[in-house]
Amino acid sequence: DRWVGSSTPIADTTNPHSDNNKMTLTDLSGFCPINPGSRVSQPEGNDTAQIRAVAEAQCDLAIVNSYYVARLKLSDKPEDQEVASKIEAFFPNQKEGEGGTHVNISGGGVVATAPNQENAIKFLEYLVTPEAQEIFANSNNEFPAVEDVKANAVVAEFGNFQESKLKVAAYGEKNAEAVKLMDRAGWK
Repeated sequence: DRWVGSSTPIADTTNPHSDNNKMTLTDLSGFCPINPGSRVSQPEGNDTAQIRAVAEAQCDLAIVNSYYVARLKLSDKPEDQEVASKIEAFFPNQKEGEGGTHVNISGGGVVATAPNQENAIKFLEYLVTPEAQEIFANSNNEFPAVEDVKANAVVAEFGNFQESKLKVAAYGEKNAEAVKLMDRAGWK
């Protein structure tokens, strides 16, 4: 009950990752129960603020985008290195039947009235080449979308994970239900 309102059952006492100072790399942002006794606590600040709150023991866990954890680990700033040394990243829902970890999606398209449709399509096709994906992986600390491209060293340390197979269409189908749950829980 302590984690009612979280989008995934990540702080279950049967979960070996449920002790303090763990970060979930789910690419969902902003859940940090600052007030653990309440049903749902409102997050304060952005992903990095959530990570800092975990490192400062203001809360036990946060759901953040993985690349923010990598940015802190790669930072030259001593204060960022200190934060990174106090947290651990993990992916929730990795057991058989648990559904896997949410992965953000990105998409691209070409407007029907675009004056340079052919070049726009070429650019989109380039973005999914190994060359472009390597640039994304190394400059943004993101997991590459192309299987043969390796993640950078820090991201690779996070390990492999089972991603959710939930179809994107379900997001829209479940939106009204999700909003009702958030309203009932007092989420703003």
